Amino acid sequence: MPNEIRTRKELLIQKLASYDLEYFVQFIRTSDAAKIALATMMMEGFIGYNNWSEDTLYDECMRRSLLPDNK
Repeated sequence: MPNEIRTRKELLIQKLASYDLEYFVQFIRTSDAAKIALATMMMEGFIGYNNWSEDTLYDECMRRSLLPDNK
């Protein structure tokens, strides 16, 4: 498989989606209430990230401490 070159925006989206997925899995393990609502919200978030600007994605990654810059 050839190496794929990802844009900075794609990498930021990947970090946010990974964070959201981990949060979602932890929530599912601890609560049965609102699984469908949370799943819907998470999917909307994954889709919505594509519409965010690179600067907004970067700011959100920094807010969640997902980038090496803020560790």
